[in-house]
Amino acid sequence: MVRKLRQETGLVLQNRIHLIEVFTRVQIIFNFIKTNNMKFIFRFICVFLPFVSSAQPVFLHSQIPAAGSRLEYNLSYFGPELSQEAGPNQSWDFSGLNPDANEIIDFFSPSDVFDSQYFPLSNLVMRTINNEFSDTSFTFCHYNEESFYIDGSTIPGYPEYNLIYQQPYKNYIFPLNYSDAFSGETSVTYAEYFGFDGIDSFKIKSQLNLSATVDGWGNATIGNTEYEVLKVNITEMYTDSNFQKLEGADFYEFIGADSSTSTRTEFIAPDLGIVVCTVVIEEEGGFKGETAYHYKVYDTGTILKSGSLKNEVELRAYPNPASDNIFLDQSRFTNLKFNIVGLSGTILAEGETGSNAEINTSDLTNGYYFLRLFTSTGEIVAQKPIIIKH
Repeated sequence: MVRKLRQETGLVLQNRIHLIEVFTRVQIIFNFIKTNNMKFIFRFICVFLPFVSSAQPVFLHSQIPAAGSRLEYNLSYFGPELSQEAGPNQSWDFSGLNPDANEIIDFFSPSDVFDSQYFPLSNLVMRTINNEFSDTSFTFCHYNEESFYIDGSTIPGYPEYNLIYQQPYKNYIFPLNYSDAFSGETSVTYAEYFGFDGIDSFKIKSQLNLSATVDGWGNATIGNTEYEVLKVNITEMYTDSNFQKLEGADFYEFIGADSSTSTRTEFIAPDLGIVVCTVVIEEEGGFKGETAYHYKVYDTGTILKSGSLKNEVELRAYPNPASDNIFLDQSRFTNLKFNIVGLSGTILAEGETGSNAEINTSDLTNGYYFLRLFTSTGEIVAQKPIIIKH
């Protein structure tokens, strides 16, 4: 990771060199004006043409994917060393990465996601599913014309393990330009894990500090597609205070503190409003003791942010949590096909809603699921997270 001091020093030197070049070329032009006015236009084009380049991209708040959007990424757990070139008009090539797994990010309105009551400020929720490990998480965010904040996250299916932030931390500022820098900090209200059969329990209080710099812009090649991007370097520093409560005890005992640092580089394509590539860098003790580079590359062959989920209608399903049956709005959702999908993406139940718009869920075990409704041609009409609790 390029250090901030090195970035700033490089920019200062680069600016000084650029000024010297400008003054030199201006002197050349004046000399030519004196000797031959007719040659001025030709010389002006030749001398100043190298300064002409495409404008740097700018990321605006209006370009963030809205609820109903979907992104899909290929994951490469180990890739080549990332070029740390900074500055304008750079090129980064990720076309040669071999994916090991994939990840899907769906965007929801907070009203459609359980646990939203913990995040009253959020106006956008991102559900992330890693298909290889069946890992799913919900990240609650809020944004306006000035900033994009992360409020916190929860892990469905493990209601005893939640990450709830006391206050949001800034992730982007708007408009996001080349050379911008920003930072933020937050702390976790609680993070509890109840061990096997309740034998052990742990409580962790964490402090997180984030700093980021937009140190480059240019073009990133992914597959056969080239994107105009901003390059953002992000460092997150964690400090954890660990507590343990033994079986039968009524208090937590402090057992120590530890800290860690996580770094990543994001390549944002402002015209799409998405991160087209993320590189997580393990600088210490990576694979075989070497620095490891983990890549998440946007899959250009799948649904874009303007994809099929955009036209879905609002689905109201009750009760939620449900036990044996779920009821839908009879005026809109009768005689439709449905399926219920687990967090791993496996279809666990399917059928038709019938004339009474009712779905039997008695055979499902307790947990988090996704209900999807389809037309006879297979078009998605609506979908909604649901909870089964018998």
